[in-house]
Amino acid sequence: MLILIADAFDKSLPGKLSVFGEVTDDISRLAEADVILIRSKTKATKEYIDNAKKCRLIIRGGVGMDNIDLAYAKEKGIIATNTPKSSAPAVAEMAFALMLSTARKVCFYDRTMK
Repeated sequence: MLILIADAFDKSLPGKLSVFGEVTDDISRLAEADVILIRSKTKATKEYIDNAKKCRLIIRGGVGMDNIDLAYAKEKGIIATNTPKSSAPAVAEMAFALMLSTARKVCFYDRTMK
C-alpha cells in the first residue's frame, strides 16, 4: 500500500505510517497512491481525484472538508474523512494564552511601550 503525504505534516508522521505501507511525499506518484493525506493547501477536485487512479481513502488532516469534492469521491468509491478533534489542544492553549494576556494587559503594555 502506498501512502502519499501531499501537504506539510509533522516530520515524525512518515515513520509512524510506515508500519502500514510505503510512505512518500512525491506528488508525481499520485496515480499509485492508495491513501492520500492532505491539509488545506491541496484541493481534491474532480481532476485531482481522477489522477489518483488507485486511491481508496483521502484523509484531511484538520477540521472541515471543503477542499475535497465529497460527492465525486463517493461516486468513485473513495472514502473521505478528516481529523476534527486534532486542533482541540491548540484551541485550548490559545484560549488560555488570551485569558492570561487579557488579565495581565499584555496588549496594552505592548502598545504603550512602542
